[in-house]
Amino acid sequence: MNDLPEPDKVIEIDLPAVAKRSLILTILSGLLLLILKVVIEKAFTFTFSLWTVVFFIVGYVVLIILHEFFHLLGFRIFGGVPWKRMVVGVNLKMGVAYATTDQLMTNRAIRKALLLPFWTTGIVPA
Repeated sequence: MNDLPEPDKVIEIDLPAVAKRSLILTILSGLLLLILKVVIEKAFTFTFSLWTVVFFIVGYVVLIILHEFFHLLGFRIFGGVPWKRMVVGVNLKMGVAYATTDQLMTNRAIRKALLLPFWTTGIVPA
């Protein structure tokens, strides 16, 4: 079906360990951005309202959707995966959204596809 050879090894990922590291990196990045904001504005202000919470939740959901879309876009652009071979969904038991494909891709293509959301929904909003 595709011209890629069978993989010579399969890499297993420990999702709980990845989640823990990601949470730590997120907290540290948030603190760094907060410190940077205080240094730039030369003041610390904090407001909290119902609309702030609503905007945060809506923005968070939009960023999750964009994040998964950019994975799919990366699969298409870098791996040449047809749209009908991609799967996107939500695992409520694990509390994660996912975008994946069953088509084999080169290591270089998968790295690009997996890093694309980092730039578009991580660095740019920061």
